Amino acid sequence: MTPSPSPSTAAQCNSATRAERHDVSFGAAGLDIYPTTVRCNAPVVMFVHGGGYCCGNKSQISSRVISWLNGQGYTFVAADYSLRVTYPVFDNDVAAAIAWVRSHAGSFGADGSRIALMGHSTGASMVAEVGTTPRVWANTGITTNALRCVVVLDASSLDLVGMMANPPSNASAALIRRVYTADSNTWRAASAFENANDRNNVAKWFIAERGGQHIVQRDFAARLRANGSSVQEVDAGSLNHGQVLNNFGSANDHIMTAPMATFLRDCLA
Repeated sequence: MTPSPSPSTAAQCNSATRAERHDVSFGAAGLDIYPTTVRCNAPVVMFVHGGGYCCGNKSQISSRVISWLNGQGYTFVAADYSLRVTYPVFDNDVAAAIAWVRSHAGSFGADGSRIALMGHSTGASMVAEVGTTPRVWANTGITTNALRCVVVLDASSLDLVGMMANPPSNASAALIRRVYTADSNTWRAASAFENANDRNNVAKWFIAERGGQHIVQRDFAARLRANGSSVQEVDAGSLNHGQVLNNFGSANDHIMTAPMATFLRDCLA
């Protein structure tokens, strides 16, 4: 049964408030908002794209994935963030976007108290940092408790300290130095892998593990569990980097769609 909206939300939830909104600007970033037509007072799935910290934008997710999430009863929000900057600017942008959605969700028929944060590739590393590092929330007036759960899809750089101790390539090491500076103290402060030990983490996590980072992704899940979070792990080793994200809602997908549907339903109930 579709839940009934609260009276305050019901008054706002109509075809006008639930129209798609693109290039909603705030600060240095922007949002695309795709409200669901399935229900009012809908939970929010907020997406952070990848692109190596230099490239990409909020429109790069598959329209089928958006339609699938809308059909599951979720309002979908895609967020941009500052590119070609150094840490923590992009994480601060993501935290600010969450704060904005939390405050304005009623204006597009959604429930700002029920937000799942999803990221892919470098975006997955960012959402992991945001979900484990309270200080990136300092200027937003909220904390990691603003999120119900975090979805990490094939993160590229969870363990910055470990990556720099044994970099997979000279290019990877150069990228980390450019984005996270050459200061090892900054690597440690930014690293989701390190911060997962601090017991300030979001309570529920979904982690898709594959590629050269699968061991770190698995160990990150273990650290989250050891510090009180619940974690749903999915072995996505048979998928390529793009399929980890873009297979959601595909009739041919037997790896990502079903566990994600269950996870979001439990997280955002």
